[in-house]
Amino acid sequence: MNKRLFTAVDLPQDVRDHLAQLCCGLPNARWTPPEQLHLTLTFIGEVDGAAYLEIREALAEISGPAMTLQLQGVGFFPPRGQPRIVWAGLEKCEPLLALQRKITTRLFQLGLEPD
Repeated sequence: MNKRLFTAVDLPQDVRDHLAQLCCGLPNARWTPPEQLHLTLTFIGEVDGAAYLEIREALAEISGPAMTLQLQGVGFFPPRGQPRIVWAGLEKCEPLLALQRKITTRLFQLGLEPD
């Protein structure tokens, strides 16, 4: 069975709560439950069960320092028509970028090309 994979960082509860409050201004929108809100670092795509286990094991070794993230701007896509995804931007955070690079490098070593 294939799995659709991405790497992400869990958000602190106060950030989830703040983002959840933004939903009040857009009627008829379907919102992701606050406990599922996350910060996507890389999108891997569809992989089979064996690849999933290999990826999980390879990425389990990667860690980064605690860091402070600052929200900066919100937007949506697609840019035309009914918005399907709302996003919140972040100020540049070098430790976060370093973590993303570690993950991307490891995925390339496994023969994957994440987005």
